[in-house]
Amino acid sequence: LVDLPVELEKLFAVIDHALPTKDQLREMAASIATEPGEMPDGEELARVLDAASGLTRHEAENVFSLALVREGRLDAETTWQQKAQTLEKSGALSLYRGGEDFTSLGGLDALKAFTRRALRRPVDGTAKHKPRGVMLLSPPGCGKSAFCKALGNEVGRPVIMLDVGGLMGSLVGQSEERTRKALQVIDATAPSVLMIDEIEKAFSGVAGSGQNDSGVTSRMFGSFLTWLNDHRSDVFV
Repeated sequence: LVDLPVELEKLFAVIDHALPTKDQLREMAASIATEPGEMPDGEELARVLDAASGLTRHEAENVFSLALVREGRLDAETTWQQKAQTLEKSGALSLYRGGEDFTSLGGLDALKAFTRRALRRPVDGTAKHKPRGVMLLSPPGCGKSAFCKALGNEVGRPVIMLDVGGLMGSLVGQSEERTRKALQVIDATAPSVLMIDEIEKAFSGVAGSGQNDSGVTSRMFGSFLTWLNDHRSDVFV
């Protein structure tokens, strides 16, 4: 953010640039991978574009160029590695890339069946009842976190982990700004699974937020609830 003098504020227009869509990423990839054999096609290209979703134009161009240097062609694995590093730099988002699926997780049969049914059915942009997510509540050690991590591999989606504590900033308005940017990145990673572990601790103190932190936690929680209700991206929480 840039602090402008009050006299100049009205002379500037603020333009919010959305993150690149998959069509735009495909065009960027085609402009960089110009030699024969550098540009994959079909399912392999789709995996590369999925891996690049959520990156800015500059970040995606750097990742595609790095893949050409390392592998001689656009490669999904290299893109995932660089994307994981980019998310971790934010301090609040991380990409989980374990190999577990439902076969390595015992029990929870009803929950497995529900999430498979919800996430494997085709969902178009006009669907009124898009699956939003599930709230898992139990004593510690019953498999909640393990289930979330296994769900991504089971349905073929990346698992994005959100650390709400990493959104907190020391400057006025910084926490709210970080929350908006994190949600924007999460939207751009769709289709994906978003995991928020220990959410009741992350947003604890909302009721007394006005007295404790000038309402910062309450505003962050409000932004998250609004996004959870209104977002149109295919993100399962």
